[in-house]
Amino acid sequence: MKAQTYFLREKRNMKKLYLFILLVTAISVNAVAQTFWSDNFEDTGSPSVGSRTTSIAEFKCISGFFKRTDGSDITWPDPFTGYNSSKYFGAMDIDRGPSCGSNNTVSAAQSITWSGINIAGKSGITFKGLFGANGAATFQGIFFNDAANNFALDYMIIEYRIDGSATWQQSIAIYPNDATANGGKMAQDTNGDMVGDGPALGSALTEISGNITGTGTTLDLRIRIFVNNQSPGAMAFDHFRLSSVTNTAPSASNVVNTGTTKEGQTLTGTYTYADPENNVENGSTFKWYRSDNAAGLNKTAIAAATSTSYVLTAVDVNKYISFEVTPRDGTLNGTAVESPLRGPVIPITLPVGLTSFNASIKDNEVALSWTTASETDNKEFIVYRSGADGIFTAIGTLGGSGNSSVTKSYRYMDKRPILGDNYYKLAQVDMNGTERTLQTTSVSFAMATTAVTIYPNPTLASANVTFKAETYSTAKLLDNNGKILRTMPIAAGTNQLSLDLSAYVRGVYYLLLSGKGTETAHKLVKK
Repeated sequence: MKAQTYFLREKRNMKKLYLFILLVTAISVNAVAQTFWSDNFEDTGSPSVGSRTTSIAEFKCISGFFKRTDGSDITWPDPFTGYNSSKYFGAMDIDRGPSCGSNNTVSAAQSITWSGINIAGKSGITFKGLFGANGAATFQGIFFNDAANNFALDYMIIEYRIDGSATWQQSIAIYPNDATANGGKMAQDTNGDMVGDGPALGSALTEISGNITGTGTTLDLRIRIFVNNQSPGAMAFDHFRLSSVTNTAPSASNVVNTGTTKEGQTLTGTYTYADPENNVENGSTFKWYRSDNAAGLNKTAIAAATSTSYVLTAVDVNKYISFEVTPRDGTLNGTAVESPLRGPVIPITLPVGLTSFNASIKDNEVALSWTTASETDNKEFIVYRSGADGIFTAIGTLGGSGNSSVTKSYRYMDKRPILGDNYYKLAQVDMNGTERTLQTTSVSFAMATTAVTIYPNPTLASANVTFKAETYSTAKLLDNNGKILRTMPIAAGTNQLSLDLSAYVRGVYYLLLSGKGTETAHKLVKK
């Protein structure tokens, strides 16, 4: 008796030390998995919330039992150790039942259920428990799981259901590790074949954990037990716990935007990210806002400005700009935090003060002219042209005046304009190579006479021929001796023609255009 008292006292001391170590560890590593429910089968304070329900009344017979015990009221040759506190739940020969009758008085399959456990707002739930089975015993495997043997497969199974679902889900299964008539030790089944394949359980209880998949409001938990082995053997379990990963939304502080509030300059948004569980930042989103004044009048989000940087444009001139971050830890969004508004945005000082840019038709060319009031480090101008397709191509350059504070005039002739609408873009290049578009203009070009333009001429392969529509109906390509090489009809309303000379040798050719009582010949050179 003294030995038993000493043993129980030492177990209590070990439990206190165990809890102290757990507490220190949780503080030191900032653990995020927190236990929110437990049952260690003690007389008071267990379970921590709610109550447990057994499928039959707890009982103890000479050769069978199904009850909470400290081991002192049950006798077998291989007592259990390693349980959490002074008591655990044990089971052996359950089929004798509370009346302690003969075999098969009740079913050897019984259960314990915990209902209505609150899991609202919890995720990443796991179950943990201590499990043991007499190492000196042999438990019945799948061989016995048929009607002839009264389905005598021994097991311990942890199951759960969420929000009263009709289906119970399995979290942990423990079966004999020998499925044959020999039977075997109890072990965790990790692959679902109803045969234990984990480490064999013994009289010293060991921890086994399993996942609880899904979320909801309430959780029902149960353990199903079958123990009716041929040789005396018992099962035991203790210290059931449910834990969840606590995930608190992250936060952002010190949100500011930096950089010069001037057109063309880049603003950068910065902030300090913090997460109570030290979760890494993942998926934070960003916005930039434009307002009419420092108080946020008519504040609107800037379209497509969704990164931590933003380049100010002409639209932002005289406006006030702010940066906003919504922190995210990959799962939860924190509260959006906006920086103070900064401004007003000042306009960029252009190296060239352009006062005019005009296009006019002169004969069969387009005259482009422009004037500047001032120039700073102006290297040159570039003239671009496009047709109806909107694709601009550089057609010429004109040197700038470097630095000037007086009016300067410039003129450029487009000698081969496109029939129809011509669009011209004037760009300026700094001494450091920076190019800026100054202005665009357009002119509609149509030949007033029967003039014919061939370009390029000379050519390496092909040439384009333009003329006034309704003037010609036939085009003939002749060699230098006057031999007709090719005859091409010209459709009504057509004002251009493409010639492919890639198949011909280098030399001089002639294009003969005929129609409406007129005929003209034009020299063409293949390089």
